[in-house]
Amino acid sequence: MTRAPGFTLLEVLVAMALLGLLLVGVGAVLERQARAQYLLEEKLAAAQVSSNLMEQFRLEGASPTPESRSGSMEMAGRAWEWRLHVAKTAEKNGHEVTIRVGPEAAPLFEERMQW
Repeated sequence: MTRAPGFTLLEVLVAMALLGLLLVGVGAVLERQARAQYLLEEKLAAAQVSSNLMEQFRLEGASPTPESRSGSMEMAGRAWEWRLHVAKTAEKNGHEVTIRVGPEAAPLFEERMQW
């Protein structure tokens, strides 16, 4: 009996299984990459909100007094919740301004400035 040219059924099944595993791995890497990029874009937008608020606060020109404020700002097609807190520092007439952007339980971005 002569053997016909080509692959056996077993060889084809093994090749298909290896290809399937490879595609699942590539899919998982792509999904992780997409999630990481989304998170990076979120943090970048939150940092921009924080920077805008810090500039706004600085441009108000008044001497900072201990206080807390919160609000919402539109950036990158969505509303961002923010909280601003001014506290006295140990230095004479020193203050620390803290801005947190994102959910209160886990802010995406936090910026501090002393003055």
